[in-house]
Amino acid sequence: MLNSSVNYLNKNTSIIRSRQITLIKMKGSVQITSSAIIIILLLAVDRSEGDPRSQVLNLTCSQHCATSANFIPNFVHVMEEISTRIQTSHTATTVMGTGPDLIYALAECYGDLSPDDCMICYVVARTAIPVCLPCVGSQVFLDGCFIRTQNYNFFEENVGSNDIVICGNTTRYDVSLDSTMQVISDAARDAPKNRDYFARKVALSGTTNESTYVLADCWGTLNESSCKECLERASSSILQCLPWSEGRALHIGCFMRYFNTNFLNDDPTRGNNGGN
Repeated sequence: MLNSSVNYLNKNTSIIRSRQITLIKMKGSVQITSSAIIIILLLAVDRSEGDPRSQVLNLTCSQHCATSANFIPNFVHVMEEISTRIQTSHTATTVMGTGPDLIYALAECYGDLSPDDCMICYVVARTAIPVCLPCVGSQVFLDGCFIRTQNYNFFEENVGSNDIVICGNTTRYDVSLDSTMQVISDAARDAPKNRDYFARKVALSGTTNESTYVLADCWGTLNESSCKECLERASSSILQCLPWSEGRALHIGCFMRYFNTNFLNDDPTRGNNGGN
């Protein structure tokens, strides 16, 4: 069970970028450092035209730790495989090892990220995950992507004990909340029907702080029914944030966010984007 959680909502990702993490393969030559990952990230930034939303929101580590000498080398290889697959798909999974060395891994980029922005977000998430080693399970939510690793098959899970809501506490809506509640409901309803389980919704207003922008995204490993269930719970929980003008639902199979400032990227390139 994942139950050691760290919240990063108000911290800059430079905290993650500055941490030097070295994984050394025992009796071998495999070595990977966060510095090398950051070089890749900086090179990718030049190619990005949108916002990768690479702010780390929440990192959770399992209490149970691996004792096998092969676990960390397997973790390194799993992350390398995910790195390759996430370049061509917003959902990437892989499995490696057997018995105590078994690792399942999932990476998900939210539907409005371009391939380049997806890769940038993934790299930042990947840099955060090794903090949990040698724990057998970890998950990290960013504003643009998600990574989870575990020693069992979790790919179809859509509810977890660590599902949380994060509410902004700086500004409040000054008008009726009906339109905000409606657009959140619409996004949760429409995303499961779309091929990529993603929806973006906008409720515009001519008055400052009255507009609402919503993103809803399920992991590609779920089916339509599981996605619907996850987003129904997420949309219900995120309403707890009202009347605050920003809220996020971080659930084990899906992610939702609303904000009165436009955080969405234009013209998502990932299949059917669910429209506006």
